[in-house]
Amino acid sequence: MPAHIRHFLHHNDVTGTEAVGTNFALSTVHAHDLNDGEVAFLSQRNYIGIVDTVQVVLTSVSGASKVTMRLTEDAAGDIIIIPDTEATLAVGLTTGSTGCAVFKADSIIRQDLGGPGNGTFYLFVKVDAGSAVFAGSQITWKE
Repeated sequence: MPAHIRHFLHHNDVTGTEAVGTNFALSTVHAHDLNDGEVAFLSQRNYIGIVDTVQVVLTSVSGASKVTMRLTEDAAGDIIIIPDTEATLAVGLTTGSTGCAVFKADSIIRQDLGGPGNGTFYLFVKVDAGSAVFAGSQITWKE
């Protein structure tokens, strides 16, 4: 009987209060360390994994109907892992000023502890119109 290959699933959550506008800004970013929460001997190593999904939560949404995200290796937003990807905001059932989007990435990544972000990934967002607050994000990945 052939061996079964199983994936290990992980997630990294970040919360914040960054103001979101219609352009990417260095101040509107969530820093994700996908090794955060790993056991010590695993958290200090480079690895290759697959980003499965990226969730973006915006609050105080005013005038925006879409959000665009970009995931990079560096805090300057120049070394792109997942290019600009747009999604329609799904508005909350009880709070009309809360909007969420989930992006299906399915993108192979290499977290490089010696790389530009020292192993941290940077998630930037912008909206199509108006403004919002970047309240939360989650990257789900598998190895």
